[in-house]
Amino acid sequence: MAQLATVALLLGGEKIFSLVGLGTPSWYHVVAENKMMTFGVVWMANNFANQLIATGAFEIEVDGVPVYSKLDTGRLPTVKDIVDGFHAVGLDMPDDLPAAPSAADDDHEF
Repeated sequence: MAQLATVALLLGGEKIFSLVGLGTPSWYHVVAENKMMTFGVVWMANNFANQLIATGAFEIEVDGVPVYSKLDTGRLPTVKDIVDGFHAVGLDMPDDLPAAPSAADDDHEF
């Protein structure tokens, strides 16, 4: 968002301030004279902020009970991990589910 605002400010120039009925602030002249540096600083700050909030977490919970945690295991879950986690919290597959279709059941012609 900050990057888009910076691009709009750099492209719109002083006209943006006049459109909203404000005078051009004194700091804008420094920004206008150093457009590449301004955009670079905003880009770096945005990337730094994104790194601070990116945890890489993948958590599955059922009623607040953890089923799987990538933060605990250090890896993404397999289907078996998820199914085992559901079993551990008391969620089991119903016995009357229809069987999954197999490739042999596929009679479509392409």
